[in-house]
Amino acid sequence: MNFEVVGAGLPMSHLAAAALGLGVVGVSDVTVVVSDEFADTVAELTGNPDRGIDLRSGFFSRTIVTPTGTAIVLNAPELGCTSTSFMERLLAHEAGRVLLEQRGECLAAPERLAGTSAWERLLRQIGGIAIEEYRIERTLVGLGYPEMDGAEAEYIGEMMLGLNAEIVGAVTDVDQVHCTTGEFEERVLRTHAWLAKYLAYIAAYQPDDPDRIHLDAGAWENWIDYISGCWDQRVGLYESVPSIFEPMADTDLELIQRQGLALEVAQLEALGFSYTTEPGGRERLSRRGSDLLFTNRLARLRADQGSPANPTH
Repeated sequence: MNFEVVGAGLPMSHLAAAALGLGVVGVSDVTVVVSDEFADTVAELTGNPDRGIDLRSGFFSRTIVTPTGTAIVLNAPELGCTSTSFMERLLAHEAGRVLLEQRGECLAAPERLAGTSAWERLLRQIGGIAIEEYRIERTLVGLGYPEMDGAEAEYIGEMMLGLNAEIVGAVTDVDQVHCTTGEFEERVLRTHAWLAKYLAYIAAYQPDDPDRIHLDAGAWENWIDYISGCWDQRVGLYESVPSIFEPMADTDLELIQRQGLALEVAQLEALGFSYTTEPGGRERLSRRGSDLLFTNRLARLRADQGSPANPTH
């Protein structure tokens, strides 16, 4: 492996931990760029200024494909305050992504999304990234790594409350003309993408329905409402894929991708939405959940926030 530093870099103890994480997964043919200007470095190395726009804060790392090969870019300012054990686990995870990239097994790669409608591409990408994350995380389980931060059972309730807030907020804003239909679609899909990845992490560590003891009544109702109906389908799909150490044939990847699309279509419907084709062929994300469904969601949200539940807005 080759380390390159842009700026002040990281302590040697962190670099040693990074090398250990890569080594555990068996990755050596990769460049690791430690940068003080994370977003700018990602944009520069990929030759795509847009790649850095959404990376201005809160990201620790990104595995990218450059004209000369695969590279891992590390956000030095964000990682400087983390532990060496966190650093090792992070690089073990990124090493898994490097393996998938190098074998051409990334389900969200542009060449695997070609030839489909716009909404199918979006949901294939969401589903593909989640499957990749599961393959990596499940492998790390086998290597003895602990759960990633935020995937522990005690945080599931908090995440379910946040999910309900995002979905109710998106519907309320578009109903009250506080956002355009395009902004509404972007917000719902961003929430869906986050949710799919988060559920992949949960499935890697606790594939059974989360123990209700960790959830209060409102959070449990959110799990039943949004997640439970697709959970067995999700876990079944994820458990059918091999670890990152086992290559997959193109035919198997195509099958998994189709199943991932079907899963995320079902998940989008569970969130309360679906795509419809309007006259002229335009595809549009529409609300399919009933008024009663969203009234109940709003009431739960207001109860969680300590406000009176008013189903008439």
